[in-house]
Amino acid sequence: MTMLTPEEMQKARSPKELMEYFWSTYDGVTPEERQLARLKKGLWKNFFHELSVLNIFANWKFPNNDVMVEYIIGNQGYDAKISNASYVEHVEITFPSLGEREKQEANEINLKGYSFVKHDHDELIRRFLSTADRKSQKDYIYPASSLLFALDMFLLPDTDINRIANTFAETLRKFQFKVKSVYLVLINTNQPDINKKVLVVSQS
Repeated sequence: MTMLTPEEMQKARSPKELMEYFWSTYDGVTPEERQLARLKKGLWKNFFHELSVLNIFANWKFPNNDVMVEYIIGNQGYDAKISNASYVEHVEITFPSLGEREKQEANEINLKGYSFVKHDHDELIRRFLSTADRKSQKDYIYPASSLLFALDMFLLPDTDINRIANTFAETLRKFQFKVKSVYLVLINTNQPDINKKVLVVSQS
């Protein structure tokens, strides 16, 4: 049985504890919950589009496990806070997706066990660029802020993770973001244990 509640999701954890929580939740999904998880309904959208990205980033950036990571649900201008006695970092996560097309695919899998819905890769790129442009116009007020762009490898036909990472990172470098650091986080929402990678896009 999973423990997907706002209270559990927002509990402060070390990076390793966050990883343990992510996998215990992911592996503990019941058959009833699996359909909601596949549709990314309710807190499952937060789980796959934000918490999973935060998990990859925190464990990549802080391998010494010397910070506490706090995921925060709401409209406070950031999605997470990473801190210890001498350090504070505010993190915003953005996850361009195919929206209705992904929902249609999930509904078909829930009903039939399979889907022939094709991912529109050009549309994903357009949404990625539109999101980047919108984020470049935002002024991040926190002095140690990081902006994470997540890219779902499951939606792309190219399995060369290094080529994809470099191409999208170079695309993001064409924008002027008003934030201390920008990262590209590659993830696979269909198989979270593969296709994981973090690239530094810019730092100041």
